Amino acid sequence: MFDTGSQANLIIESLVKKLGLETKSHPKPYALGWIHDKEKLNVTKQCKVKFVISFKLVYEVELDVIPLDICGMVLGSLSLYDRRAVFFCHENKYQIAKYGVEYTVRAH
Repeated sequence: MFDTGSQANLIIESLVKKLGLETKSHPKPYALGWIHDKEKLNVTKQCKVKFVISFKLVYEVELDVIPLDICGMVLGSLSLYDRRAVFFCHENKYQIAKYGVEYTVRAH
C-alpha cells in the first residue's frame, strides 16, 4: 500500500515471520500513535525487503516492523518522495521514476 500521509515505511510482524525475514534493532526506536488511539505501539525493529512491482521495477527498502495487522506493507511519503512519485487521484494510479525511467503503478 502506498500512503502519502505516512512518514514511515512499515511492515507487519506476521509477514516478516511468514517470509522468514531477518530483523535488526531499530537505530532510533519510536512510539507509533496514529494507528491505535488508546495505546502507543513501540517500533523497535527494522528489516530490509526486496520486492518487484514490474520486471524492470525492483525495490529494496528498509521497513519498520509493527505488531499490527493493518496491511502487509506501507510505503510512506519518504519512500514515495525518493522515487519522485506522483499520485493521480482520478485515475487511481502512481507515476514512479527509477534511474530516469518513469513507470505507472495502478492502485487497487
